[in-house]
Amino acid sequence: MTPYLDLHTHVLCSPKPEHRSIYNVRVGSTADSTPTLDTNQPISAGIHPWDVNLSCLQEDLDNLTKLLAEPNTLLLGECGLDKLRGASLEQQILGLLPQLELARKSGKPVVYHCVRAHGELMHVSKQVFGQSAYPQIIHGFDRHVELAQQWSNTDVYLSLASALLRPNPQAHQALQFVQSQGLPYFLEPDDSRKPIETVYEQAAILLQIRVAELKDLIFASWKKIGLIHV
Repeated sequence: MTPYLDLHTHVLCSPKPEHRSIYNVRVGSTADSTPTLDTNQPISAGIHPWDVNLSCLQEDLDNLTKLLAEPNTLLLGECGLDKLRGASLEQQILGLLPQLELARKSGKPVVYHCVRAHGELMHVSKQVFGQSAYPQIIHGFDRHVELAQQWSNTDVYLSLASALLRPNPQAHQALQFVQSQGLPYFLEPDDSRKPIETVYEQAAILLQIRVAELKDLIFASWKKIGLIHV
């Protein structure tokens, strides 16, 4: 049976055979302390834009490099840009660029946090990865379908979260767009306490397909970026 696949969660749960989840770890001298993790727990790790501090950036990058060498670290992130919180955008970019270089060296897919800085993030992504189809994901996407189109033109994938559970036409239309275009996409609860099953059930209703079919589609997206072994 195809499991429920959760790309990005901030809630540690007991493992279940019908679930696969990737726990997000924020690396950084200003980040919250990292909880004790099971060595088999798949994680993503990155310096969140809220935690970028240039005075200790090299130390944070060194710690991130060590984590990326661990077999259970499957993705780099969340990293990215946020115009509403954290250091200045210029400092956040200086914190983001070396992380993307680490991603290239390690071969890990990238998970982005992006708030009101999509144009700037597209520019940075193109600066590092050029026209190559390097696996990159915008997590918790809840913006308009035109922006979803722009990201799809750059071969960056979308992960949709608990915004699907609210009367949020933008998130609903973005989901329907990626489905209609046959694009890979992902589902997650992000930092909500909603179980991943609830997100799947709502997405299936919006797409007018069975949950089992949706699980197979998400499985194929994980397979495309090399995550199906978790």
